[in-house]
Amino acid sequence: MAWRVSLSEQLEYYAKVAASIMGIECEHRVLGRVISNTNPANNLCYEQTDGLNAVYNGPKSAVATLTPFLTPSTGPGYSLAEALDKQSSVSLPCMGAPPAF
Repeated sequence: MAWRVSLSEQLEYYAKVAASIMGIECEHRVLGRVISNTNPANNLCYEQTDGLNAVYNGPKSAVATLTPFLTPSTGPGYSLAEALDKQSSVSLPCMGAPPAF
């Protein structure tokens, strides 16, 4: 018999993963604000989405919003293959893993 997981169990897992990612992104935001000297680094109670409503599709997606920052003309742009090939020269080992399912 195939292993089955209920929708509520899936949603609970996705919430845990999203919260784990959010914690790291909070650290990135604080680090960026400290580096740019835009203090205090904890000046928001809630993040703003600026109307984003999708990850991949449409003009209000994260991809559409981030694309201008990820092109060779606006800075160092890399293909996924090149990034994966050279990741050992720019990445550091870290602790942690996604939450257990």
